[in-house]
Amino acid sequence: MKAQSLRLQSTTEVPVSTLSRSVSSLVCGAMVLILANCSADAPTSSASAPTFSLSRVGARHDLLACAGGNDAVTVRTQIGPQGGRIELAGFVMVVPQGALLDTTTFVMRVPESKFLKVKIRARSEQHFTFEKPVSITLNYARCRKVP
Repeated sequence: MKAQSLRLQSTTEVPVSTLSRSVSSLVCGAMVLILANCSADAPTSSASAPTFSLSRVGARHDLLACAGGNDAVTVRTQIGPQGGRIELAGFVMVVPQGALLDTTTFVMRVPESKFLKVKIRARSEQHFTFEKPVSITLNYARCRKVP
């Protein structure tokens, strides 16, 4: 059998391009709206005021393995609304002005451990909430390999 080629012609036009343009416009419009709402300046959580805590509740702890510390040594400091700092063995917590509503006693200890740890307590309480963020600097001097 011999193959034959057929050529079909139609006089009816199908408005495919109009439908395609409409769908493309709709998809592009949706993408513009999605991208406009993905701004780096947009808040990622509710509008409520953030809280900053010395607590294990909801925290994720990745501990760096490096032995050291001394359970017998502690530092006790009072810090008030004007701010202040507490430090021990190269570990430092800086409390900015306005982070505390009243004068608070903080105790810092670098416990003996096979991990890099610092323990800081406010008023000997299990949990404590600051009005503003504080900074805590860790001392990696006793660690052989720091990631």
